[in-house]
Amino acid sequence: MYPAYRKMVKACFPNAIGVVDRFHVMQEFTRRLTKVRIRVMNRTRARRERLKEEMKAVESDFPRERYRDDPCWQRISADWQKTSDQYYVLKHFHWLLSKDEDLDIFDPGREGQYNRHFQKYMTLLQLREILLGIDPELEEAVRLKRVLTHMYESGTYDKAGEQLFNETYVAFRNSSIKEMNGFSRTMKEWRDEIFNSFNTVTVEYMVNRRSEYTIKSVRLHNGIIENRNKMIKCMKNNSYGFINWVRFRNRVMYVLDPKATYSLEPRFGSKAVKKKKNK
Repeated sequence: MYPAYRKMVKACFPNAIGVVDRFHVMQEFTRRLTKVRIRVMNRTRARRERLKEEMKAVESDFPRERYRDDPCWQRISADWQKTSDQYYVLKHFHWLLSKDEDLDIFDPGREGQYNRHFQKYMTLLQLREILLGIDPELEEAVRLKRVLTHMYESGTYDKAGEQLFNETYVAFRNSSIKEMNGFSRTMKEWRDEIFNSFNTVTVEYMVNRRSEYTIKSVRLHNGIIENRNKMIKCMKNNSYGFINWVRFRNRVMYVLDPKATYSLEPRFGSKAVKKKKNK
């Protein structure tokens, strides 16, 4: 999702169909969700430190440990403990925010694991509920993630899919979170490329061990281009860079050629083997 790439493609390949697939859109959304989480985490940490200072101020007014019977100290201590729990979950279980709700790990009947911080058995569903209850911004961001996921699962390359895309765009635009507003501008800028990713190019049949099959629609995606870019980057890293452009181009064409073969050992019947035998 880089404007320079789009200009280059339109200039060099005018008949190509530009596509921004689900992977890159969700990757951009995850970056913005991370910014929201970090902001909430910083606010929670600042509140925890402020409550700690208030507790110390109350403790200084009482001799020894008599402050524990003071209602004001008890209230501040309870708020501090709750804030500490929230900060702990934000720091160690923030990855739960990016998981879909229909996964098996969020099954209510799933057995929990012992958590040393809370000193009791807890399930991932309970930890996720704590996460969503920390701040309204996190809850809204996760709700928008469900909206975006629904767009990709139900979107089609027709008028209905276009209407669904517009509804998703409006949901992000009307959000009270500035990062989500920025994501709506990204959707607007790359609207055509995102909508092109709804186009189904083929159908795959997935068969399990019980001979039951499911039909999976394959949409336009950037997977092949990403694979080629990764191969070129690996080649550059292994070669520590290239100075000669012609040599670099020839190397790229050789690496990307599926018919090119190589072997560490000379093949039988080759000229090298024949010369060695003649000697």
